[in-house]
Amino acid sequence: MSYIQSPSLVTNPFFKIKITHLPTNRLISLPGWVTQFSDNFTSNWNQQNVYGRMDPLVTFENTQRKITLAFDVVSANIEEAIANLASVNKLIEFLYPVYEGNSRTQQNTLKAAPLIGLEWTNLISQPHGGQRLVGYLGGVNYSPEIAEGGFIRGDKNVSSKSSTTTTPMTITNMNPWEAGYGVPQQVETHTTNIETTTTLSKSFIPKKLNISLDYTVLHTHLVGWSHSLSDAALEIAEASGKEIRYYFGGDRATIDSRFPNSHMIQTAMETTNQSTINTVIPEAVPGSSVPWEQNLDDPLTIQEEADLQRALGNPVDDLVWG
Repeated sequence: MSYIQSPSLVTNPFFKIKITHLPTNRLISLPGWVTQFSDNFTSNWNQQNVYGRMDPLVTFENTQRKITLAFDVVSANIEEAIANLASVNKLIEFLYPVYEGNSRTQQNTLKAAPLIGLEWTNLISQPHGGQRLVGYLGGVNYSPEIAEGGFIRGDKNVSSKSSTTTTPMTITNMNPWEAGYGVPQQVETHTTNIETTTTLSKSFIPKKLNISLDYTVLHTHLVGWSHSLSDAALEIAEASGKEIRYYFGGDRATIDSRFPNSHMIQTAMETTNQSTINTVIPEAVPGSSVPWEQNLDDPLTIQEEADLQRALGNPVDDLVWG
């Protein structure tokens, strides 16, 4: 059975599945023939039932992220099949850690756990910049489709062996008294070369491999909501009853509205109305002890107007900056 490969999935680097063994910085890249993708977020709570209370007492523990990725590795010829099989073998090796020594007796000295960097398009990447995620693999399911056929490869091994035979020679006209008393006996040597051809390492290389990964993400940035105000600005905002704006990751410019897989967004989308925007207390002006305040009736600043127009999809090139 022949396969028609989509050029974008095979040749476009954007669709490559990149997997890095972080302790050794070894990298493999596989064609992005993805058949299944799921990004699972689990919020864990500790529940404790109390006598006479209908609802349990709950305390928040954490929110975990796990990614399931399944893809096919399809080969059009034996060269591709060998290269793809080698990459998949390397992926399986990535499940193992790094040890201090190089012998089995020293495997109790663990040097580094097998952390994995994973990247595929913007769906598996960091929200700030699109770099690889950091995490670990819970397992790899490697399933060749035998019914699709494959390639058979066998390497011939040609060996040559020398065989040596010796034949004693009869010595005549020798003094009998000298025979056997330190006089070397003459021999005749014959060498025969024998060539042997054998076939070794015959292998079956499947055309199609089904791979599925169970990947747990370890967050490398602030996961949660925080404000970007200084302590002084926060104190004034709370005293005046102003609303405090919280951003996911604590910084609107880097992570907010881009987590988990929308790092291509350049400006955070604002869904609040104008009055809410105007009630946010910005940082204090440098050199001033009193932060700048804004009333609900004040017009939007040029920066706020630009952000609002970008969120609405309108061009902002005509805005005049002071």
